Amino acid sequence: MRLRPRLTSIRVALLLLGLSLFAPACAHDYAVENRDTPVHVWITAPDFEASGGTLTALVYVGGQKAVEGPITFAAGKPTVALPSVHLRTGTVPISAVLFDGAVSVTENVGLEQESWVQILVRGKTASIRVTEEQPSPRGR
Repeated sequence: MRLRPRLTSIRVALLLLGLSLFAPACAHDYAVENRDTPVHVWITAPDFEASGGTLTALVYVGGQKAVEGPITFAAGKPTVALPSVHLRTGTVPISAVLFDGAVSVTENVGLEQESWVQILVRGKTASIRVTEEQPSPRGR
């Protein structure tokens, strides 16, 4: 008598398994909007790679301040990683003021997922690059 309930439950399990094999697979891509995503902020100054150096920076990503003050580059390391910020996905402004206001750059970028913001400083010019994959710390 004990075998009958066990056989019934096994049959039901096999039936459900068989039905699930023939169910259509989900083939939709979903974009999750209005969620927080990490944004990693790097400042890369290839000019400081040989002997190191210091620059002053004020960097905002969206409405969040990533850094304000001096940034020191060790010799042989042209990139400094700033603290990451977490922002809502969508279009956000990124602005950097460097060398006590002598250099500034602003750009609006679209964030959809975890991203890296690399502020590339060459001489007295700066540019902003945003990628969804970790960039080279050498700035290339």
